[in-house]
Amino acid sequence: MSIKCVVVLKDGYVCLQCTGYCTLEAVKELYSSAVSAALEHGRSQVLIDAIEVKGNLTLLERYESSEYLAREILRRAPGKIKKIAVCSMEPPLDPQRFGEIVAKNRGVNVKATTDMDEAVAWLDQPSFPPFE
Repeated sequence: MSIKCVVVLKDGYVCLQCTGYCTLEAVKELYSSAVSAALEHGRSQVLIDAIEVKGNLTLLERYESSEYLAREILRRAPGKIKKIAVCSMEPPLDPQRFGEIVAKNRGVNVKATTDMDEAVAWLDQPSFPPFE
């Protein structure tokens, strides 16, 4: 199984509306698609709406997927993607936000939440160093 996404352009960001089942490979594909959508549409902010995504990842898979996201951004879009918000249920979102911590430690300005309004509000806030 995989994660299917529909790309929707919003004011100031690109939104990926996702459904399906998460596995490590599916999440890596999703992150690659998010980077591609941001670049294709000239947006520096991304909202991944994964509320309809089911499943769970192990701690190691959370680490690997977050590290993959950071590598994708550094390799394909250095300085071009300023913020990524991920909105999902728990699980697959980890209550301790381990994946968010891993990505932040690698320089990605990311916010993981279960609240769509919080995700959108966070995207609307100005970025401060080191994420300018």
